[in-house]
Amino acid sequence: MGTNDPLELEVTDFGPIVSGKIDLRPLTVFVGPSNTGKSYLAVLIYALHRFFASAKSRLVFDPVHWALEREVPKNTLDAARTWATEVFGDQGAPSVNRNDKPQAVPRAISEAIHSLLAEQSETLAGEVSRCFGADLRGLTRRGARAKANVTLRKLASDSSSLKFEHQLTLKPPCFQSVFVDELMIRSNDDLRHYHYRIFHELAPTRRTRADKFEQAVWYWRFLDSLIKLMLPDLVGALHQSAYYLPADRTGVMHAHNVVVSALIESAPMRGLRPAVRMPTLSGVLADFLEQLIGLDAHQFRNPRRRPVHAERIEQGILSGSVQMERGGTSGYPQFTYQPEGWQESLPLMNASSMVSELAPVVLFLRHMVLPGDLLIIEEPESHLHPAMQVEFTRQIANLVHSGIRVLVTTHSEWVLEELSNIVLASTVPKTRKPDTAGNGVALNENQVGVWAFSPKKRPKGTVIEEIKLAASGDLYSASFDDVSAETYNRWVTLGNLAGGDA
Repeated sequence: MGTNDPLELEVTDFGPIVSGKIDLRPLTVFVGPSNTGKSYLAVLIYALHRFFASAKSRLVFDPVHWALEREVPKNTLDAARTWATEVFGDQGAPSVNRNDKPQAVPRAISEAIHSLLAEQSETLAGEVSRCFGADLRGLTRRGARAKANVTLRKLASDSSSLKFEHQLTLKPPCFQSVFVDELMIRSNDDLRHYHYRIFHELAPTRRTRADKFEQAVWYWRFLDSLIKLMLPDLVGALHQSAYYLPADRTGVMHAHNVVVSALIESAPMRGLRPAVRMPTLSGVLADFLEQLIGLDAHQFRNPRRRPVHAERIEQGILSGSVQMERGGTSGYPQFTYQPEGWQESLPLMNASSMVSELAPVVLFLRHMVLPGDLLIIEEPESHLHPAMQVEFTRQIANLVHSGIRVLVTTHSEWVLEELSNIVLASTVPKTRKPDTAGNGVALNENQVGVWAFSPKKRPKGTVIEEIKLAASGDLYSASFDDVSAETYNRWVTLGNLAGGDA
């Protein structure tokens, strides 16, 4: 089982979407008319990342709670003991052998993991609801007879055979998993430690109630560690962190100081006057604001890395640098822009809309996003001249080359045309390179997926279909030519009428 196995996402009756199926690739592109569900699907992917990635930083299951609530099933405990002894041996906790081969997890243990995942249904539903800022019932397509359904499928990289399937129905009980293939796992320090505590320090011959409780706690920790280790195989890249840059990020950046000032001013009066009811933000926008406020706190993730991608965008597009400063008694950040050759910086709200649009991209790349993470950028073309849209598309391709996964929603023909060039560049023989026009950046079709969101009348809603790059090298087509042809034909008609032609 490999972490590079494709992960397929299928939705039906979700938001405005009637049906659609995509597979998440290093660069995933959604294109189509407005109000067809591109952002709906992007937010759903973000919510899934938020849920599954949280398992790496905290215990998904509270082992003490589980030990108090239920007794360890004897068949799973026996299976765990037998399997762990086969994998680790019975000589205590030996040092880790990094060359350990993957081992099949016994069916009794996989069923226990299956059950534990299913009982996270409410947590997953809550995260999806929070990210949308809406009740789950409101996410079902209007006119649909059934509830919205989301299905995740893990396929084998060398075939179309199914390995795992997770189904999310936006109606309780809303989450269930089907493990078609055997679960495989490599031993590691945590598993060896838990195995030692369960089966050596806590000998099964001891029968006191306290000993049985402690053994149960360590057993649930054992299962929890197994789940964390298997997440990459169970949910693919969804176990990685994700960051969402919404389409209205320019307005958020401009309004940031106003929002912070209002919070500061109201703080001293909190006990003297009734609280002012603030509008509720969607989880996506709330996360974006929270991450902006705490950007520099995330440098601990890898303090020695150079933010080369942020610098490339500053040099190649912005012709200046974006900075974050903390001042005053509040300690809240202030964002500035310093053009090349200037001695002083400008407040970001006084810079051009292009700078404000790309400033969050620069800041997130500098402080937060790491290889393996997903960066979602809505409408990367906003406020950018066509030449800068092309350059930014190349910068996005560079991000993918470095291991950062990217998802974009777009209406730009310039973005798609340059993306076509980038994919076509991967087919140029090495003897004919470098590709000086595109600075050598190239991605193959396995790295790039473009999906069109097309409105349909019956049933009313959107259908998602993949756009493939033609073998002839034609560009990714997303109906932009239809708009261009219609505009040109109207120009010809008006010109004929203005010239007096019949």
